[in-house]
Amino acid sequence: MLKFNLSSFTARQELSLEITKDDISLDDTAAIEGPMLLELALTKDTETSVIVEGKLKGTLKVSCSRCLKDIKQDIESDFVVICKDKSRMTEEDVESDVLEYKDNELDLTEFVRETVLLEAPIKPVCDEKCLGLCPVCGKNRNEGDCGHKQETGFNPFSGLDIK
Repeated sequence: MLKFNLSSFTARQELSLEITKDDISLDDTAAIEGPMLLELALTKDTETSVIVEGKLKGTLKVSCSRCLKDIKQDIESDFVVICKDKSRMTEEDVESDVLEYKDNELDLTEFVRETVLLEAPIKPVCDEKCLGLCPVCGKNRNEGDCGHKQETGFNPFSGLDIK
């Protein structure tokens, strides 16, 4: 779905696509929730390079990093990337993160996948006041007290408390 034949257009092509979880496989920390909107503008810069401008907007399903409850997280990202024919790639292009294509076929699947994962929150929480799971029994402490004391470990600075 995210493969484009570059020989089919001459100057500029604008596309609006819907991406689902079947189109892009994410790791097990996130999943696409519903369709994600991807707007692209492909512009031929030269005979062997294309500038891709895009906007990605949608919702991910992630787990709260404290209590493991599934939550929805909206993401939005604008990006610009230069793509160049593999046979014309230079060492400078590789260092500058220029994407390569081959035989006039540009595949943006991996690039879009990486963009989605980069926009996903690192430590998502369902609520800033989330209490997380009990380290003893594993009960969600947001749903009630399990009776286990929250023991603090050894603190070498506890004798330095200012009173």
